[in-house]
Amino acid sequence: MTYEYTDSNLSAQIKAMMSYHPARAEKQHPERYEALRNAFMELSEFVNKNCPPGRAKSLALTHLEEALMRSTQAIAVGEA
Repeated sequence: MTYEYTDSNLSAQIKAMMSYHPARAEKQHPERYEALRNAFMELSEFVNKNCPPGRAKSLALTHLEEALMRSTQAIAVGEA
């Protein structure tokens, strides 16, 4: 599902965005979730090994964590 932020259907879009989306898609497509997690884990380990400690590295890892959450959300919401 793609969200287009227009006044005419904003209420429906907000409801869809803020609604609970059960994890049933993970049971239906476990290989997709596992592939995403593995890819993000590999990239996170690469960043950890190749970047010096500090705020920028910490933020990079935080953003990877957020990207993984959004990626799995995309499957859950898109498959609902």
